[in-house]
Amino acid sequence: LKVLDVRGNNLTFLSATTLDYLNVTDMTLSLGDNPWTCNCDMIDFFTFLQVPERKVLDSNNIKCASDGEELLSINEYTICPSFRQPMVIVTIVLITVFLLLFAVLGTMSFYKYKQGIKVWLFTHRMCLWAITEDELDADKKYDAFISYSHKDEEFVNTVLVPGLESGAPKYRICLHYRDWIPGEYIQNQILQSVEDSRRTIVVLSSNFIESVWGQLEFKAAHSQALQDRTNRIIVIVYGQVPPESELDEKLRLYIS
Repeated sequence: LKVLDVRGNNLTFLSATTLDYLNVTDMTLSLGDNPWTCNCDMIDFFTFLQVPERKVLDSNNIKCASDGEELLSINEYTICPSFRQPMVIVTIVLITVFLLLFAVLGTMSFYKYKQGIKVWLFTHRMCLWAITEDELDADKKYDAFISYSHKDEEFVNTVLVPGLESGAPKYRICLHYRDWIPGEYIQNQILQSVEDSRRTIVVLSSNFIESVWGQLEFKAAHSQALQDRTNRIIVIVYGQVPPESELDEKLRLYIS
């Protein structure tokens, strides 16, 4: 059989057995002018017509009996709305699983890198309402690093440090002679002391102004304050100092 013309035969659908037979033949088909019932039973027939190699001469004349619409002009979801449901359910499940996985991984990452994330947010001025300075400084080793001239060490060691370490509350203080590692580069230890401390206390005196190391310590603390975008320098004026107009411009910011 080479040609099958069943136009105008009141066919409403083709069974799976018939379609299986037609799938293995190369006959030319004419199927129009039949009242095809466009429902879920027609999905196999609809798929059959989609194959370009099929020799259906009047495929454009195969129409739904209900509305006269060409079968090939609609999709399987219109023919059988329930055909979409499994795909929709699978899509929803996949999206839900992805969101849950993302939330779990995000939560785990946040708690693992919580401190680093908060520091990054703080330095970029983002979500500041969710970040306190105590959280930002939670990993700091010291409450304060004291920067002073060795000529003022009597005041520092007998008045300032005892008052801070023995008072209420008691503060953890970083001092050159006590906490620095012998043999390490002084510049590196200055930077490390500033970074490890919540505040840098500058004992500002005429001796400090003349001290090269004192100036380096102040500049390191000032740079850290700019990087963290928070004031980390406390200045204690000790003795007579030159007028503000003669002081370093950056230093004047902390005593004016």
